[in-house]
Amino acid sequence: ILKMMGYQLRGQGSGQNGIASIFKLLRKYKLKTKPLQLHDGSGLSTRNQINSHTLAGFLSKLSGDFDIQELIEYLPKGGINGTVRGMFQKSPARGKVWLKSGSMESIQSYTGFIRSKSGKWHSFSIIVNGYSDSYLTVRSRIEKIITSIYNHS
Repeated sequence: ILKMMGYQLRGQGSGQNGIASIFKLLRKYKLKTKPLQLHDGSGLSTRNQINSHTLAGFLSKLSGDFDIQELIEYLPKGGINGTVRGMFQKSPARGKVWLKSGSMESIQSYTGFIRSKSGKWHSFSIIVNGYSDSYLTVRSRIEKIITSIYNHS
């Protein structure tokens, strides 16, 4: 996706052009770029740093520029496919959340879109860093937060 962004927005599909495109969009959307560090397109690289507020804000602004139906095609559907197919199995949010997962030792993150019970679209990003509970416990708590957003907005 990073190289495709570089190609679409700068005419050459490279990581550097993709990163430059992301920073250009962040400035366009008036999102803070100071705490952000991007060196490649890997979500698992310790060299990349981004906060959940910027991720959710980016998706929110992006959904204003692009059709949400087109955007969610790039994300797995929670409870249905991808690395998030095991989530939301007993939740009313199953199939109503499109999200990307990311994890490393003691880090879990989920970022994407929710189509709430009322039909309203929301962008979200949750990053848990340095936890001591089990992976499944943390994931279960994150599912509860996302389900709560689905139910109450």
